[in-house]
Amino acid sequence: MPERTGAAADAAAENADAVAKPKAKKPKLDKLEAGASVAKVLLASEVSTPSNPLAELRSLGYWPKDYPAWLEVQDKIWANHPKLAAGWFRVWSRSKDREYYVRLPHYRATFDLAEAMQPTKNPFA
Repeated sequence: MPERTGAAADAAAENADAVAKPKAKKPKLDKLEAGASVAKVLLASEVSTPSNPLAELRSLGYWPKDYPAWLEVQDKIWANHPKLAAGWFRVWSRSKDREYYVRLPHYRATFDLAEAMQPTKNPFA
């Protein structure tokens, strides 16, 4: 068989190296490491889970009496909920048993979340 030279010899050598080298095995996680990884994922999902507004209102011990009072409890009642556009806040409707959205400064109300998330040029107009 004739001896290879130049580029053909280099290509043959690379192919031989690729075939001869065993692939490195990925390290396996032991049970303790796997459990810790699962615990981290569960903890992260608990942190980002939106709160239950009605349950949070019940635990508050009182019902906010007016819009300024609702503004004060936004972060507690609606923890981890999507942020609303500037100038909007959430209120719980007792008669509809759901949240609605109010825009400052004129206290314009709507049940349409898409409207409350839509940025406006001047949120206080």
